[in-house]
Amino acid sequence: MSRRVITQSEIIDAEQKERRDGTILYNETEQKRVSQQSADDTASKIIKYIPAEITAAYVAAEASVKSVTSPELEWIIFGILLLFTPFYIWRVATATISERDANMQLKVVGAGAAATPIVKEVVPWKQILIGIGAFILWVFALSGPFAATWPDLYHPEYGSVALILYTVLIPIIMK
Repeated sequence: MSRRVITQSEIIDAEQKERRDGTILYNETEQKRVSQQSADDTASKIIKYIPAEITAAYVAAEASVKSVTSPELEWIIFGILLLFTPFYIWRVATATISERDANMQLKVVGAGAAATPIVKEVVPWKQILIGIGAFILWVFALSGPFAATWPDLYHPEYGSVALILYTVLIPIIMK
């Protein structure tokens, strides 16, 4: 299973392009036509939007330094993983899309030796931004550096409610 969220609008756009000019958008990563992919349901979107591997890395790093009660160290761990999050999502969710003709031959620009196939990397910017937000909320819900830095202001129930709302609402909003 790819970590890239497939939306219904993406499939409709590919179908319209096929009808309009006969160009088939082919997902090289998934090895199928974009118009023949299935849109992700809400549960799949939730799984793909949350950077679970990054969150697990955070939990493991926090557990390994638990004996050192230093808010600075907690912020460093959080900051490093927060900076790593967009690059990780970019790597696992970017798709390579090519343009093909009705015979499934790659379309090219130019002619002869200078002919270049029409292939592009589709970076899921919305998914990257949503994943960053999800990671921040997960760390907030787990207390992380927030509780260590502001013990009088931090309330775990706020993090839990925010995480639940974000997790449920984002896949619905991002149709």
